Amino acid sequence: MTWQDLIGAQIGGQYTLQTLLYAGSHQSEFLGTASDTGEKTVSVALLELDQGQAEEELAAIRKAMQLRHFNLLQILAAGEFVLQGVPVIYIVTEAAERTLAAALEAGPLAEPSALLEDVVTALEWLHRQDLVYRNLAPDTVVRAGNRWKLADLSQLHPAGQFDPMPAAGRTAPPEAKEGSITPAWDAWSLGVLLRDAIRGEGGILPAPFDTIMRRCLDPDPARRLSLPAIRKMLAPEPILAPLVPPAPQPQTFEDAPPHWSRRPWLFAMAAALLILGLLFFAFVHRGRSTASPSKSVPVTRPVAAPVTHPATAAAPAAASPQATRPARAPARPAPAQPVGRADFFSDDLNGHPTASGEKFSNQSMTAASREFPIGTRLRVTNLQNGRQVIVRVNDRGAHRRGFIISVTHRAAEQLGFVKAGSTQVRLEVAK
Repeated sequence: MTWQDLIGAQIGGQYTLQTLLYAGSHQSEFLGTASDTGEKTVSVALLELDQGQAEEELAAIRKAMQLRHFNLLQILAAGEFVLQGVPVIYIVTEAAERTLAAALEAGPLAEPSALLEDVVTALEWLHRQDLVYRNLAPDTVVRAGNRWKLADLSQLHPAGQFDPMPAAGRTAPPEAKEGSITPAWDAWSLGVLLRDAIRGEGGILPAPFDTIMRRCLDPDPARRLSLPAIRKMLAPEPILAPLVPPAPQPQTFEDAPPHWSRRPWLFAMAAALLILGLLFFAFVHRGRSTASPSKSVPVTRPVAAPVTHPATAAAPAAASPQATRPARAPARPAPAQPVGRADFFSDDLNGHPTASGEKFSNQSMTAASREFPIGTRLRVTNLQNGRQVIVRVNDRGAHRRGFIISVTHRAAEQLGFVKAGSTQVRLEVAK
């Protein structure tokens, strides 16, 4: 029996194989349909393995099924069956449009920055789970759901542990032979991907990709470029002009300011200031003279409160409504309009409590912020396309360096950065 003979067969009781995409000696890949999701298209990979290898591989895949991120190819199901006496495991994932390898066969990528943004986002998330991908290659990066995603998650390994690999592959860093598995491994693989896949044989990468490639391929993992540094090079923070006056320039005789007679407006301004000063002095002097009681004009006082000392003559005036009106508090300064990056929440958080006490919904127009109080309505502007939305702060975040807000998936769709995963935004309090 060949892989082709399996077309029309049902795997796992609900996945029907329809189109053979790839056939090797011990593995194959099909497009199929899932009966439990309204005949939705899925990808089904089949692998022939020895009994011991099958159990180990299946255990790793089932661990990977627990991972949920929009830049990871979602594993829907996995299992095992016997084909002509040989154990075969099946892996069902969301359908992928194409691999990066297939996309590169058609020519250079039009937007390599979008690929790098998606891959770095996925790797950052895995590293926060203390996992190292170790499997970055053109065949394991796929296009699905209008974004690039990491597939084949069975090679994930806990960070910091040791597993010597004397026969390490091309994408493995030099430290793999000693068994060191750290996040720097993925940075090296990313450099290989840029060098071999995107640049091509004898090609040249434009800035900043050339610098990223060279620094990722540093043999010393301690000097290798980190993922946050790569992200900063892809989208550097805007440089704000310093709020200091420029240094005075030396003046020559020709640059000296002209005589007062040549600037009559300066003379007029000085005269106006002098007149205003005299009027203010006269007003203050008049106010002091009227505040003290006059000897020639009798002062009517209430019988119940006779005045026995001249210093109390001003007491009735102090009791007037105008005098007892509390002083107006100084106006608060307008809130700052911070600029930074925004990302959006995963659907896995639906129903979880937020800092405000309400349950999270990815279809509401809410957000998480560290700087603004709970309940604040913020206008979020995507600086890449100018789109704006208004969200209400109901949670605390974001917690990644350089990120100032996390919004819901609905808000990210309206801002137009779901495909990118994150974007540069400006925040301001909505009136």
